[in-house]
Amino acid sequence: MRFKRSMGKGSIISMFAVGAAVCLVIACSSVRPFMATERPLGKKIGTAETTFLFGIPLDDNNTGIFKAAKNGGITHIATVDVKDTWWLIGGTRRYTVTGE
Repeated sequence: MRFKRSMGKGSIISMFAVGAAVCLVIACSSVRPFMATERPLGKKIGTAETTFLFGIPLDDNNTGIFKAAKNGGITHIATVDVKDTWWLIGGTRRYTVTGE
């Protein structure tokens, strides 16, 4: 004899709540080379980071390649790497610049 098990309203809501909590904690991150020039790598490294919420930057929009170069004291840029980390509703973007 088989018993038919039905899911109650409470267990469906619990499963939805657990799924939503997991989605809020999970982050996706990627690092990619953005630009390379023919200049030597050099020993200086500069970084700049901005945070987004719903695709809108939360801090001043003065971040990016030039800000990272300025933070590292770099006048001749050799390479630029970009690291994006995204959550469910926002994320961060970090520029890393090397050069002399």
